Amino acid sequence: MPLSLLIDIVVAGLLVAMIGYAISLNRRLALLRQDRDELERLAAEFAGATARADDGVRQLKRSAEDLGKKIDERIQKAESLRDDLVFLIERGDTVADRLESTLRAARKEVPAAEAATGEGGADPVRSEAELELFKALQSVK
Repeated sequence: MPLSLLIDIVVAGLLVAMIGYAISLNRRLALLRQDRDELERLAAEFAGATARADDGVRQLKRSAEDLGKKIDERIQKAESLRDDLVFLIERGDTVADRLESTLRAARKEVPAAEAATGEGGADPVRSEAELELFKALQSVK
């Protein structure tokens, strides 16, 4: 067998092996292109999701600021109401003290008047309003 025929057979065998390898490589490149397209699609979706998340964070910050402002307003209103209530309580205490001192003075005058008229021993007749006031003052103590 001539040497040239042997070389041609070896070259033909190598060419067949190379064609097989090229076909396999072509399939792998096709899969790689397909995966690249899918990766680009996923990257675009990720970018969109990131943009939506950024918008959500901005909206959340705005909502938190608005809520903070509303809370501050309510706190100021509550402090104002508290100050008003403290003032009213102090005024109520002052009025109650004045009423109590007036009531004590009236009680001291009643026994003196009874002694002068000779009606000692009997409780003076009190109106219903006086009795309610007396009960309210005793419950406060």
